[in-house]
Amino acid sequence: MRMSLEKSVGTGFLDESIESSGDLRPNLVLNDPPRSKVLSTLLKELQWCTSFDFSVAFITTGGLAMLQQALLEAQSRGVEGRILTSDYLTFTEPRALEHLMNQFPSFELKVYSQASFHAKGYLFHHADQGISSLIVGSSNITHGALSTNREWNVRLVSLQEGELLKKTQEEFASAWDRAIEVSPAWLGHYRMLYDSHKRSVQEGFVPVYAEEPAQWPVLGFTEIVPNSMQQEALASLEALRRAGKNKALLISATGTGKTFLSAFDVASQKPQRFLFVVHRQQIAQASMEAFKEILGSDISCGQLGGGYAELDVQYLFSMVQTLSQEEVLHSFAPDHFDYIVVDEVHRSGADSYLKILEYFKPSFLLGMTATPERTDGFDIYRLFDHTIAYEIRLHQALEANLLCPFHYYGISSLDVDGVPFEDLSSFSFLENQAVKVKQMLDRYSIGTYRRRGLIFCSQNEEAKRLSEGLCSLGIKALALSGSDEVEVRNEAFRRLEMEDGEGMLEYLVAVDIFNEGIDIPSLNQVVMIRPTQSAIIFVQQMGRGLRKHPGKEYLTVIDFVANYDNNYMIPIALYGDTSYKKDTLRKFVSGESLSIPGPSTVSFDKIAKERIYASINAASFQKKRFLSEEYMKVKKKLDKVPTMMDFVRLNAISPLLFIDYAKSYFQFKASIGEVEIGSLTPLHLKSLLFFSQILPKGIRPYEGLLVGLLIDQHQGITLEHLQLQVKDRYGFVADEASLLSSIEMLRCGFFSQARCNAFGNLLYCERRGSAIVPTQEFSTLLQNRAYREELVQMLALGEYEYRQHYLEGRGEHDLVLYQKYTRQEVCRLLNWTRDDSSTIYGYRVHKESQTCPIFVTYHKKKETINASTNYPDGFLSRDLLRWTTRNNIKLQGTEPPYIRGEKGPMENLLFVQKSNDEGLAFYYLGQLKFLANEQKTILNDKGKLLPIVEMIFRLPQSVPQDLYSYIIEKGEAEGSGSSSVV
Repeated sequence: MRMSLEKSVGTGFLDESIESSGDLRPNLVLNDPPRSKVLSTLLKELQWCTSFDFSVAFITTGGLAMLQQALLEAQSRGVEGRILTSDYLTFTEPRALEHLMNQFPSFELKVYSQASFHAKGYLFHHADQGISSLIVGSSNITHGALSTNREWNVRLVSLQEGELLKKTQEEFASAWDRAIEVSPAWLGHYRMLYDSHKRSVQEGFVPVYAEEPAQWPVLGFTEIVPNSMQQEALASLEALRRAGKNKALLISATGTGKTFLSAFDVASQKPQRFLFVVHRQQIAQASMEAFKEILGSDISCGQLGGGYAELDVQYLFSMVQTLSQEEVLHSFAPDHFDYIVVDEVHRSGADSYLKILEYFKPSFLLGMTATPERTDGFDIYRLFDHTIAYEIRLHQALEANLLCPFHYYGISSLDVDGVPFEDLSSFSFLENQAVKVKQMLDRYSIGTYRRRGLIFCSQNEEAKRLSEGLCSLGIKALALSGSDEVEVRNEAFRRLEMEDGEGMLEYLVAVDIFNEGIDIPSLNQVVMIRPTQSAIIFVQQMGRGLRKHPGKEYLTVIDFVANYDNNYMIPIALYGDTSYKKDTLRKFVSGESLSIPGPSTVSFDKIAKERIYASINAASFQKKRFLSEEYMKVKKKLDKVPTMMDFVRLNAISPLLFIDYAKSYFQFKASIGEVEIGSLTPLHLKSLLFFSQILPKGIRPYEGLLVGLLIDQHQGITLEHLQLQVKDRYGFVADEASLLSSIEMLRCGFFSQARCNAFGNLLYCERRGSAIVPTQEFSTLLQNRAYREELVQMLALGEYEYRQHYLEGRGEHDLVLYQKYTRQEVCRLLNWTRDDSSTIYGYRVHKESQTCPIFVTYHKKKETINASTNYPDGFLSRDLLRWTTRNNIKLQGTEPPYIRGEKGPMENLLFVQKSNDEGLAFYYLGQLKFLANEQKTILNDKGKLLPIVEMIFRLPQSVPQDLYSYIIEKGEAEGSGSSSVV
């Protein structure tokens, strides 16, 4: 360890070219999402430490919520911890200290109260390795400091004998000895000081300190003006009207101000008669008040429905149920209203909505919804001539700070006396079950002095019984169902919003009646005790609590993740990615909060995370029905047969999945009746199969660039011209071997004869002197317009995929660290003359190219493990790998000298997958440097000892912590990867 640490210090402070362990090097810890956050570094350290010491000036409930799950898991592992904070500037929140006292009794908590205290440092001790990590700089435990502020922190690693570490520990001990232990009595006194300071700030008597974002807004008049996204949407609406459009659809996440946006637009248009259509009287009232704030309180407005019939007004806010009645609807002329807004327009498939939309003929019609996608297949876009004014999805709204941040906790399903509840719709053992729910509510209600929550269950009976159980435990809960009258629901909402007093409610429990159409801005908790059947519903339910509200710093989302097949919907909903790329979903889950905008966080406990991984692995995105539904979503949006790039542009399903299913996008469209299969000849179809194999994924750009040039330049191109084109387009000089390899690909020189037969044995280019020209058969194929369009689509998708995933970070052989590749793709990128993927059994020493790709499946399925092939491959650290050859290999045999580099500069390239469940692709982790080897033996199933060679390699860079943790952690069905090695 000492030698490794010395090299790492040398890299950090003397010469960056010195090879060393990335885990041990000094480095800056910054908020630079999605690459890094201060939070992510702290979480990684908490995951592996044996004890820790924190010294921070300020702690807020929001900052603590970000560390909650990691602290819980550290406490459960027996980690010892000391947390030192201060009462400096009366900024630390007493609710945060109270939560630490109640939920983390294993950790010591003190407050430094003698003088100004502004120290920010985090010490993590790793007793098993004899080292400690020190992170010191500017970050307190607050929302902004851990995720969004520009912060500078330095991480250093030291042996226990290190002078800097000892002096840091001495300074911490000195401050710790002078600090006060947080007790209920001290906390009560501090809370009084804190509340007094808070009142002074709100009344404007005390300046808001600039050390951190202000917690308490100073009271005063605020003019309502359009936010940045609303301004863009208003400009788009005006442009559509200038283009002659008379209707448009606005897609905007819940809480982003759709109503205010429509009011701004109405104010600019000044209609003589205006209609706002809603489905609940409460929303009509709230919308009318919003319009008054924008247009002035003296505007002529009234309501229709819910006991109101105020018709002689300029601005009418009507319930759809009332307006759709024949006698009411026909009391208005079809052109009575100049401008109509329909709220929650995704409901417009209902007869009542359709009757209204088909009857009225306004000068302009605006439909507003957060979720235009419908589970019943109704085409909302058709009602608005497929004209979309603007889209503000959840992640965009979070990035623009339009919504309240959230902290999501995915925790393993409830159990009673150790018996898991895999089917949460069955609530036997009710009393114990309610106790478990209460425990989780208390655990994750971090500093929430007034809980206002919605609990979503699977069945109405379950909701009723759970609310009764919670009430018996002192929690004020009420169950509601779809059969409850509107008045009953409104009264329940009123009680939930009460600050205190008799009748006040903490939780409403229901099945799905809260998915949409309720507006409780003060809501600060959403609890999900039901399987995630739909990403749309998940976002709707979470969205109930994302509205900003004075005094609400964040929303808490508690999700009980049981062993459900649809758990893959959770990352789709949380991260807003509907590409259905499994590797992308795994990356989101392993990275947790890195891809979430702003201070919002996502945390999973270990069991919940493994269940989500298992669901992603088991999910079938290759079913025709599923693919057809996703295809039709995009077609409905566009009102035309979509190109492959349309799916990319609209953030829809990855078009690569259509190719995986049908071998080409054209054949997928033909399979669902979108195109005539007979419009192309069998040879055209075989050619599309070939190009679908090498172009759309875009793992390297040369084939696509060459095909594009062959299409446009029939006179031919030279190798030098091709190289110049690569330089001009991508900014690097391609090596000649790769260009020659791409030319051979277009001559079907890489694939086996059987594959070439399946591809029609077509050659696409040939040499004519120094020029590369299209063959006559390729030129003939291109005369078919449909074929040419399909090929152009593939080129566009391949270009996008390459720039998105493979250009940045491009290394030797066009391989990109931490991207995934199949064995066949590796053979191609290494410029092998033929596809040898079927003969790569773990690794292959390729003497011609001096390359040796090594493929490691880290965890084998228990039922498939064979003793003679269960090699003890594994990481010794994030940058050291222990690896063994296949059996019957001796130290001085043919292979080891090549792998050691004694027969020339052999490149050993590492590719790893977690398990066979991931499919055919492996993460590329870099070119290995040989360090040592040793002759060993392995015991086969028959009890015979077979020779193997064990080797130690160093990776060029430490594997990122999230990927490393994902790979090495075992799932329930995975083997240990160990074997009997002597």
